[in-house]
Amino acid sequence: MNRFILLACIIAPAFFWGSCKKDNTNTSVIQGDWELRSSQVSITPVKTFDPGNGNKLVFTENTYKAYTNGQLTKSGQYLLVRDTFAPCSVQEAQVGTRIVYDNDYSGTGVFVTLSGSKLTFYSGCFAVDGGSTQVYEKLTP
Repeated sequence: MNRFILLACIIAPAFFWGSCKKDNTNTSVIQGDWELRSSQVSITPVKTFDPGNGNKLVFTENTYKAYTNGQLTKSGQYLLVRDTFAPCSVQEAQVGTRIVYDNDYSGTGVFVTLSGSKLTFYSGCFAVDGGSTQVYEKLTP
């Protein structure tokens, strides 16, 4: 009986620590220059942006630069990780690709999807906390 308890005390923490690990994903899919095409926050109408608007994201293998109206506003390192999210408290949790800026896992997670030349960032839930969505178009191959 004592062996069983000792074994359980050793294995259980290892299982839980391993289950909390975030799996890194391939960042090459978002490398390049991206320009904002649309943005929506909460239930407000979608705001569209013309080409050449100066609102860009530039990703390399592990760094990013964010530009607003052509001015550099933020830069640093990022990771893409597989993570669990519940887009709304009434929906079932799903696994998606989360972008983590500057190793900051706190706060609401920002998740990304890639479809053709469109990179979509989304977070929160429109019905609960306002939520937001930004769609960027790739400028460079």
